[in-house]
Amino acid sequence: MTGSAIVEVRHLTAFVAVAEELHFARAAARLQLSPSPVSRTVLELERELGVELFVRSHHQVRLTEAGTALLPTARQLLGSWAAFTAHGRALARDSGAPRIRLGSPSLAPSTVADQVAALLAELQPDIPVAIEFEASVDLLAALRARE
Repeated sequence: MTGSAIVEVRHLTAFVAVAEELHFARAAARLQLSPSPVSRTVLELERELGVELFVRSHHQVRLTEAGTALLPTARQLLGSWAAFTAHGRALARDSGAPRIRLGSPSLAPSTVADQVAALLAELQPDIPVAIEFEASVDLLAALRARE
C-alpha cells in the first residue's frame, strides 16, 4: 500500500473469497486469478487494518476472530458497492451521453487503470471515463456484449 488509509473493493473481494473457500488456491480459481495476487491482496488488507484475518498453515486456512467479525461487514460493503455501480451504470445508460468504460480485473492494482483513464481523459476531454473493476469473466462478457 502507499501508506494512505485505503481499502479497495479488490481487498474485500479477495478477503471474502478466501473466507468462503478457506483456501487461497480455490479462492484464486474462483476469482480467475493465480494464488499470488490473492495472497498479496489479503496481506495488504491485513496491514491496512492492523489485524490478521486468517490463520495460515501448510494444510489449513481458517478465519481469526477478527476475520470472523469483519466478514459480514465485508459482504455488506460488497453488496452495497454492487448496487451502487449498477445504479450508476443504469443512470449512464439512461442519459445516452457518450462515455468511455475502462475495465480492469477486480484484484489488479488500480494504478495502471488510473494512468490509462488519465490518458484517455487527455485524449477525449469532453467524454467522461469510468473505471470498472470486475472479475475477468465479467469483463469479457461485457466486451462480447459491446458494453
